[in-house]
Amino acid sequence: MIPEPGGAERVGGPFTIGAIEQRELPGQSRLYLDLLANSPAVNEFYPNAVSRVADLAKFVPSFLKSFSTDRTVLADSLSEFNRRVGSGERTLQNIEQLRSADSVAVVTGQQAGLFTGPAYTIYKAVSAISVAGELSRHGVNAVPVFWIASEDHDLDEVSRTFVFSDEGISDAAYRAVSAAADSPVGSVILDDGISSTIDAMFAAMPKTPFSDPLREMIASCWQPGNAWSISFAATIAKLFSDHGLVLFDPMQPAMRRLASDGFASAIQNADAMMTAVRERSNKLVSAGYHAQVIVEDDHFPMFFIDETGSRRALRQTHGGFRAKGSSREFSRDELLEIARNSPQSLSPGVLLRPVIQDMILPTAAYVGGAAEIAYFAQNSAVYDTLGRPVTPILPRHTATLVSSRAQRAMDKLGLSFADVVEGKGELVLTAAERENPEIVNAFEEAGNAINAQIDRLDSIAGEIAQPVADSFIKRGRKIRYHIDAMRRLALMTKLEKDDVAKWRVATLQNELTPRGALQERAINFLTFVNEFGPRVTDDLIGEFAADERRHLLLKL
Repeated sequence: MIPEPGGAERVGGPFTIGAIEQRELPGQSRLYLDLLANSPAVNEFYPNAVSRVADLAKFVPSFLKSFSTDRTVLADSLSEFNRRVGSGERTLQNIEQLRSADSVAVVTGQQAGLFTGPAYTIYKAVSAISVAGELSRHGVNAVPVFWIASEDHDLDEVSRTFVFSDEGISDAAYRAVSAAADSPVGSVILDDGISSTIDAMFAAMPKTPFSDPLREMIASCWQPGNAWSISFAATIAKLFSDHGLVLFDPMQPAMRRLASDGFASAIQNADAMMTAVRERSNKLVSAGYHAQVIVEDDHFPMFFIDETGSRRALRQTHGGFRAKGSSREFSRDELLEIARNSPQSLSPGVLLRPVIQDMILPTAAYVGGAAEIAYFAQNSAVYDTLGRPVTPILPRHTATLVSSRAQRAMDKLGLSFADVVEGKGELVLTAAERENPEIVNAFEEAGNAINAQIDRLDSIAGEIAQPVADSFIKRGRKIRYHIDAMRRLALMTKLEKDDVAKWRVATLQNELTPRGALQERAINFLTFVNEFGPRVTDDLIGEFAADERRHLLLKL
């Protein structure tokens, strides 16, 4: 991180908790905010929405009644995979719980990002653990499950991550040389280049007492020869070893077989399913919301994995399906045959994945981010078409870790967290205004006087003729524009000469809105483990209340 003037260092400590309402954060969709506020306007799109975790309990009997997956096959496969990636004893106990006919899963998931990817991946896991714990306290046998989106093929998105460094922010990037184009992340095998990426990331991060053991842990998980998703899972397993988080990889052979019936049902009902989704999308737009997924006339939410390992989107044709970007075509019967006998060749798209997930797992709730919440508004139509109860979706926890350094910078500049995240390009100007009230006051006084005189002249012009009045109004706007430009120039020049104020602004931009985004969307959580030690994960679990819907400010 950027050092403070004079070389002072921050001392870690327990969190002091603050919060900001989600509506105060930039870029939030109306759909997301209305769900958070329990608005009746979204009930059609989220028929099983709840305002409290405890309310999930009333849905559990119907979910269990509709669940028909062989729990022995499910638990055996989960046990094998979680043992393979080093999950703790509590996780293995939770898997045994899933054998019981009265047990349910609280599910979350994310793409398998490099070294776990952005921090919100970890916050999702914490959310599932928190919700499952709360549901258990209300008498429901609930287990937290993390669905690793190993089928996704956007390697560019998952192959780069960012950490805090002495220079501000540094990136770590890795791309396996042998990775086939459009291949699922779960099939990518790490090569020797991963070791160089680990070296580069730890060279960038500040050296702390936790750096060496963290580096050893990451190197043990991300070894050449490992599958990418296995390395991701092993890292999550170590971070949550004491908290019972069950890891699920849909690319495991047994899980593919369990998905077979779901694939077949989607293929058989393709026409009705997609008609329902398009109607739902239109209703969303008509209600003033947005459709997260653009559903074209030939859209079908499934992929075919070809002989090269590429994951190709399937599109509907007259009476059949075709694999996008290739010459492969399938009749409905041919695709059904693949679903039943070679389900490893199929992969669900974003509108179908939750339904497949809930056919395999006894899901009581899914914990997701704003984009996933928007997906559910559309794919609840898929649940209806395939005769499934719609899974309630809960918003994941969101948070920003605020260092004592960043808090002092906000205090000195007279800024709140909302000012910082809303400011973006204007943050520097806002800081300059707070640092130089005498300049602000001088321009305000001058502006008021000038505005009064312009208004007086406008009045005179209006008495002369309308063309003269129109000209005066136009020239008056230009005068006001130039006065504001002079104010900005004076403030920015003054701030440019103030090294301490510049440092404060840079601190806030780098730590709280790195790369112009919320911290949780840009910075890898390992940067906090490096700074505060492995117990920071435990601290988060202790602080995230299951029903919390605000954006937490975890002040250190």
